[in-house]
Amino acid sequence: MTCRRLLLTAALALSIALSQSVAFAALDASDTTWDGSEPPQGVYFYWYEPSFYTGFAPRTQDPQRVHIRLSRGNQVRVTLVLGDQELDAYLDDLVTRRAIYQELVDAKVIELTTNKEYERFVEKLDRAGVADTVKNRNDSGPDAYRQKSVDIMSVLNPERVFRVKIPVDGLLQRWHAQLAAIGANDPNSTAAQIDAANAILPGRVNLYLLTPELSASLARAVELARSEKPDSPAFRDQALGFLARATADRYRVHDGNVEAVEFTTIYPAGTIDYDP
Repeated sequence: MTCRRLLLTAALALSIALSQSVAFAALDASDTTWDGSEPPQGVYFYWYEPSFYTGFAPRTQDPQRVHIRLSRGNQVRVTLVLGDQELDAYLDDLVTRRAIYQELVDAKVIELTTNKEYERFVEKLDRAGVADTVKNRNDSGPDAYRQKSVDIMSVLNPERVFRVKIPVDGLLQRWHAQLAAIGANDPNSTAAQIDAANAILPGRVNLYLLTPELSASLARAVELARSEKPDSPAFRDQALGFLARATADRYRVHDGNVEAVEFTTIYPAGTIDYDP
């Protein structure tokens, strides 16, 4: 058993044990000891069955890859920008998770009682060919394997995986016009700098603080926007260099497009009905 599987097995067993111990530790506000045979009476008590995740969302260890935006209608959009590390690990994680779940089921640590989610989880993995793809990963290069990972992720998560392609020429024209319109005194304003920086890729560049390197790069881009055309090599190189630094290469330029793979979903955001 690999180190990763040992850690995941321990974490799952601990979470199940904790969920059971918390439930059995819940006592009535009296001297009567609760034996845990049935849910006690109480407004604030919930009977939680031990559970585990059977979805197919990818994971990341880099918090900078996650965008969280609150939009109209009290909706929260959570987006994960996937990189090479996330795509390389995605299918392996699914195979490892399935193996650990099965070990825990076979060892009677997990008892499947409530629904058929585990069976559906296994069926979808088999139908998508996850195990075979991982087994044969050395038959293809890294790029082909990552593309296959994206394809399988799209099948397992319908309408949640987006292949972003934004034409560079249009992006540079828009950013050039915005930079050229900045007044002579505006670049000295922190708010104006941040607005201009985020405007290079709206909704995907979410800076709230500029490093000295980014500030200098932005100032140079403003100068070139006033003296050069959007398609000039000098402005293009400066703008794309700024984009790479501002996004830590999460959005890459390839074949005339800014490209990325995003995993996204929308959640409702509740508000408190406050009546003073």
